[in-house]
Amino acid sequence: MNKLKLLVRPLVSPTLRFVLCLQWLISAPLPAAAAESNPRPAPAPRLVVGIVVDQMRYDFIYRYWDKYTNSGFKRLLREGTFYRNAQYNYAPTYTGPGHASIFTGATPSAHGIAGNDWYDRNLGHYMYCAEDTSVTNLGGRKIVPAGQRSPTNLNVTTITDELKLAHTNSRVIGVSLKDRAAIFPAGHLANAAYWFDSKSGQWISSSYYAFPESKGETFLPEWLRKLNSTNNPGQYLTKTWEPIDKESFTESASPKKAFSNKLDSSENHLGFPHNLAKIAENFKEPQFEQLLYTPYGNKLTADFAKAAVIGEKLGQCSDRTDFLTINFASTDYAGHRFGPRSQEVEDVYREFDRELGELLTFLSRQAGGPEHLLVFLTADHGVADVPEFSKDLHLPGGRFPTGSALEKLNAWIAGRYQKPLILGYTNQQIYLDRDLITAQHLDLTRIEDEIRDRLLKEPGVIDVLPTRELPALAAAGTIRAALARGIYPNRSGDLMILLGSGWLEEDNKNATSHGTPYQYDTHVPIIFWGWQVPPHREFDEPVDITQIAPTVAQMLNIQFPSASDNRVLPGLLGIHAKPGTVKR
Repeated sequence: MNKLKLLVRPLVSPTLRFVLCLQWLISAPLPAAAAESNPRPAPAPRLVVGIVVDQMRYDFIYRYWDKYTNSGFKRLLREGTFYRNAQYNYAPTYTGPGHASIFTGATPSAHGIAGNDWYDRNLGHYMYCAEDTSVTNLGGRKIVPAGQRSPTNLNVTTITDELKLAHTNSRVIGVSLKDRAAIFPAGHLANAAYWFDSKSGQWISSSYYAFPESKGETFLPEWLRKLNSTNNPGQYLTKTWEPIDKESFTESASPKKAFSNKLDSSENHLGFPHNLAKIAENFKEPQFEQLLYTPYGNKLTADFAKAAVIGEKLGQCSDRTDFLTINFASTDYAGHRFGPRSQEVEDVYREFDRELGELLTFLSRQAGGPEHLLVFLTADHGVADVPEFSKDLHLPGGRFPTGSALEKLNAWIAGRYQKPLILGYTNQQIYLDRDLITAQHLDLTRIEDEIRDRLLKEPGVIDVLPTRELPALAAAGTIRAALARGIYPNRSGDLMILLGSGWLEEDNKNATSHGTPYQYDTHVPIIFWGWQVPPHREFDEPVDITQIAPTVAQMLNIQFPSASDNRVLPGLLGIHAKPGTVKR
């Protein structure tokens, strides 16, 4: 027997024994503990909340830092991840395109929202970005254009659409004072989008949303009808807007003088106080629109968002992820009217910081704790300084005389070609009558060159670019590349007027605006907070606003929106990131 063992052993080499052993290990069933360690989809948050602050420049985080509470912006930065170098990589930087880009992960060249409005060549008139005449309003007055709204002009899917496609039982709600800022984030498949009708003082929606809980009848959910019946906005019309602390403003509008506006032309002074009740005496109907320019507009929005969470039971189920989108728009209204360095805007932000803190606490409680709640906060665009402020400090800036410049241009074209060749103008873009130009056998390129030569003589104009050539010109620099990403051929003009830094189109009503590819309009904050978000982290590497949607999709283990960027934000998905701390 021993001899037999000696004869057999050399026949099995060490290498063969290793191979046989490896095969046995591979084929053997894994212990239960090892099987459980296989990669599995991570649990999802009960509620995702996308907060978009209208017209919030990046520097507003720091400008008012000492005036903020510990529960709002400071809490987000203390407990969340902050992207300090986030940019809009396109222009025009307006509300409609901004919200569409955040939630689709794409630029206007892909999603089609090329402005808040555009000239529709097929229809022969201007089109509002959320316009849909096939639907009617729910709530408010009988039939008003304010309710003829839907996401039908948005040509790709949103992160909220993809959530509904992946989990049909998830609930998606959009909220804003502005219809477009409620509709585009909520997407095509939303349960509802709600916005404020300043004529009636009610929150309304559109018949685009079926409201199955209403059994097909054309009325709003019961919780909303009850809320509208309380006339909550009316309480603010009796108030006088006074600042939180008159003696502790960070800065006034200018070192030398105030470049600001009145809340209403009936006021006999600039600055505080703003007596809403006295302003209302000059009108026959309640002036709910005045609330939009004050901190009360954001209070209305926060109160409505809380009511929607309760009424729609958002974040209440452990087996589904709900999505709430909120746009706070009074920061934009006040910014336009008073300017970004006004005391009014500072007070709006200080009040909003308090509302934000209360909202975070409320949302955490409703979701069962911040570990079940994912929040991201960003802005839809920034804002330019008031041109008169810039000029006073010898900085570049001014107002482009849009009306007179176009009037002179049209008169010259009529004399030169005996035909009105311009169909429309919006978003600093000129729409030419291509059909007429072709029918008259005119040279389109020559006409564009002649228009360019004339407009370059106007103050503030640094270039006039054919939009069809912008993709080829994109290599010339980041500004032209941004302009190219903002062009959607069927909805954009033929010529783009590029104004200089600090220059705005003339506006007799507002102090300032936005829409350009310059840093003051493109640099905004991005903050993530809550579910699986590392605390006390800051990133200074460049990121784009279009990275938000794919990041959220990846966190939820769902498909990216159809035209989305495929780059995700660093530091949230297991990617190696350098820890940082918030030092103030």
